[in-house]
Amino acid sequence: MNLRGMDFTLTQFTDADLTDADLTGATIARCGFKGAKLSGAKLDDARAENGVFVEATLVRASLRRAPRLITPISSPRTNALQTAVDR
Repeated sequence: MNLRGMDFTLTQFTDADLTDADLTGATIARCGFKGAKLSGAKLDDARAENGVFVEATLVRASLRRAPRLITPISSPRTNALQTAVDR
C-alpha cells in the first residue's frame, strides 16, 4: 500500500492492518496506532511526533531517519521496535 508523503495528522489507526505499507516521508503526528499491524512497514523519514504505538506490531518495520517516531513502551511487542530503532 503506497501512502508515501501523505498527511495523516490526528488519524486513528486503531487495530488497522498496515502490513508492508509504505509510509516513507508521511506525516503521522499525533496519530494513534494502538494494536495496529505495521510488520514490514516503511516508516523512513516519517514525522510522528506524539504518536501512540501501544501494542502495535512493528516486526521488520523500517524506521530510518525517523528519530522522533516512537518512545518505546515496555511490552513484549515493542522488543522488535527497540531493536529496529537501535540499528
